[in-house]
Formats: sequence, structure tokens, C-alpha cells
Amino acid sequence: MSEILYAQRKLVVRPILILVITLSVLVGTQKGLTAGTDIQDLAPYRNLFSNSQIKQLFINLNVTPFGREDLALSLLVPKNWRDIPLKVDPQLLQSAEQAFVPLTLQLAPEGKKGHPLIEVRYNKLDLEVGLSDWVDYYLQASEYEALLRRSGKYNRREVQDVLVDMVQDGTSYIVRLTFSKHGDRIFLVSCSAAKAVFEEYAKIFGAAVVSFTVKEKSETEYAEPMRDYRNEAWPPLRFKYPSSWIIKEAEELPEGKTGIDISLRAADREIALAFIHVKGISNALGESIKTIMNKMRKDFKSSGVNFVGKADTKELRERITAPFIQGELWDVTVGGVPSRLALIIQSFEGYYTALGLLTVREGNPFASMTGWRVFEIVASDLAESSK
Repeated sequence: MSEILYAQRKLVVRPILILVITLSVLVGTQKGLTAGTDIQDLAPYRNLFSNSQIKQLFINLNVTPFGREDLALSLLVPKNWRDIPLKVDPQLLQSAEQAFVPLTLQLAPEGKKGHPLIEVRYNKLDLEVGLSDWVDYYLQASEYEALLRRSGKYNRREVQDVLVDMVQDGTSYIVRLTFSKHGDRIFLVSCSAAKAVFEEYAKIFGAAVVSFTVKEKSETEYAEPMRDYRNEAWPPLRFKYPSSWIIKEAEELPEGKTGIDISLRAADREIALAFIHVKGISNALGESIKTIMNKMRKDFKSSGVNFVGKADTKELRERITAPFIQGELWDVTVGGVPSRLALIIQSFEGYYTALGLLTVREGNPFASMTGWRVFEIVASDLAESSK
């Protein structure tokens, strides 16, 4: 089978100011590291090198893999590191939804101990998901336990920055994995070295992950084509949703109420993998928040959802950035299958909105991921359109 040349490269030497805009969350432990090691020193992101040091020590590596401008990238790598030409099977490139496709590989000079390397890989999304959820899935599937995890912005791109350790051929390694989402593309900058020498290369790896740039900006933040829903009645319901989802408007609602259901369904369209129920309730009806929440639970119970028990709402408040005045999270079953139900109520001038998300927790993690992501989009759009 013919192979595609891994990348077309152009090397440019120029100083680049490394910029870190924000760092919002840091979670980590020191499990697996030697005593006295500060784990944050292994993943530096600021005060790395001066402009003069960058000019002296680094090149700005520009890569256009497979001649595709949508994969063109750049990052800082040391001048004396080896640029390794790689080849990729065309089938791997065509199935980028199934596995990471390698884009570039840089190795430390020959004779350096610990196998230090910097590589960039790419994965294509066919469903709209949140980056944090996607990284959760990747770490779990790879059986990695994060030593440190950050979310924030490096060089104007949202990132998930993770340190993991692993053993390969009897040697312990530390790997820094930095993920960013660009529309339907996820890029991973992976930097690794043997644990015994990793700290020696930590700033070099920091320069690579922070300076990484995707050349072709996405026209949209979403992985899928999006549609707009706008009703004509009061209360207003206006939001975006993925074109892969099916929409169904509620029938014969009384004046002062509106409703819509959207769902992601299996290929046979019989099974809903993720389901979102949206209602608008006018304040003129005089319904209390408690009544609205009770009716939301009743809606799902009448659809065959069995309530098992309440779950901690911490996850709900961490996921949903849009304002809401009351929320509940439930462990439920649907046809005996363990599932999760999230309920929130939003308050706007003259009306409430009530939203429910039902996701199947077994068998299809991407259904849960896209369900939560679309739920967040809908809640945020409803809040924004109310202004």
C-alpha cells in the first residue's frame, strides 16, 4: 500500500514572544515522583526563555502535513534537535476520527539519555464535544492517571495540559500532553522523556506547548454544522444545535408555555443516545420554581425514566457556565440501562426556561460527551438571547 509523506517542512529562525494569557484551573498530585520534586516545575508555562535566548537556542518549526493547510502548524523546538521525516498510511489519515494521526516528530541530539522527544498529533471530531470531556475519555481509555492537569489559555488557544507517567520497556517516563480544540480538529502536543531526566527538558517542553500555533483558524468553534432554532410564540426559545440531532416541537401547549425536544439518536433512529427537553414558562402563569421542577421530573417519569437517587450537583455547576437558579442531578435508569439526568431552571425577564438532559451512561461515552456539550450550548444561548 502506498504511503503519504508525513509532512512538508519549512524551518524559520526568528524570536517569538511566548505568551500565556490565563490559567484557570490546576489539579494535581505528586504520586509516582521522587520526594522533594515540585510537580509544577515539570510543566512550566511562563518565564521560560527571553527573546534573545529563543533566538539563540530555538527555531520556529513550520509544518504543513500532507500539503493540507488545515493541518499547518508551528512550534518552537531547539535548533540542535533532529527533525524526523515520517510516513503515514493513507487509511490512517482517512480515519482520523478513530485514532491520532502523527504530524511531526522531533528528537533530542544523538547520545542524549532518556529519549527526549516532541511530537504533534491530530484527531478529527465528528460530534460536537467539550475538550475537557474528550481529554477525560482519552486518559481513561489510555489508562493514564494524571499527575497534574490544567485548563487555561496558552498563546490565545484553550488548552487542557496534563502530566502523566508511564513505564515502557522497563523505563519510567513522564509525558506532558497538551490538547487544544479547533473546530472539528483536536491537536495534541506530546513531550516526553525518562523520569530521571525529564526536569532537564521541562522548559524546552514548555516552550513547545505554549508556542504551538495552528495556522488555519476555524471558521466556527463547533465540530459539526449547527442549526438555529427560533420559535414564534412566548416565551422565546432561541438556540443553536448540531445538525446531527433531531428536533421535535411540543404540540398543543397552553398559552404562556413553549417547548421543544432535541435528541441524538442511534443509526436506526429508535434509541435516543442523548435527549434534551426544553420548556419556556411565562411568569404570568404564576408557577413557582418548585412546581416547575416537579413538572420537569414528571415529564421524564412519564417517558419511562426511573429515578434511582440524587447525585452531587457539583458536576452540574462545573459544567454549566450559563446562569441558572436551581439545578438537580439524578442517577436514573431507562429500560434498565444506567443513565444520568440533569435538570436546571433559568430565570429571565418575564419568564423561566427549564432544561433537562438525559444521557445513557453505558456503551457510548461520546453520546454522553456530546449531550453535555449541547446542553451547555443550549443553556448559554437561551441566556444570551434573553438579553
